[in-house]
Amino acid sequence: MSEEISVEETLKRLLLEREMLRQTAEVLRRRLEMIETLINDFSLFKTTVERLKELKEGDEILVPVGASSYVRARVVDPGKVIYAVGADTFLEQSVERSVEDVDKRLDELHSMRKSVQGQLATVLSRLEESEKAIRALSEAVSKKHAGKAQGRT
Repeated sequence: MSEEISVEETLKRLLLEREMLRQTAEVLRRRLEMIETLINDFSLFKTTVERLKELKEGDEILVPVGASSYVRARVVDPGKVIYAVGADTFLEQSVERSVEDVDKRLDELHSMRKSVQGQLATVLSRLEESEKAIRALSEAVSKKHAGKAQGRT
């Protein structure tokens, strides 16, 4: 009887662990998606800012305003970039300095991505081990119950 309770408790513990691992994996996947989005945004920013070097004051450009729509604008100072650094806080910098800052952020993001990927791999490995343990324990319990049922007939 105490063996059945122990097996049942172990199975409950494994099922709880599996659920926690699944939730953790989902959080890590969402974090990876967020990091990927930021990497894409900063890469696009960098590419766009680097193209500013080719423009002259007064050149006409198209500025995206959302929903695949654009407005025409004229370049006032192609050597400067204004970008958000916080809530309602903007910074004006040279194109070169902006690219340097973005490169630093991209390095940080790539490092974060690598770290989160490693964490996710660890969690997924533990999840796989947990699944195997649950299957093995479930099979053992099923065989035990099948043996008891045959003994009664």
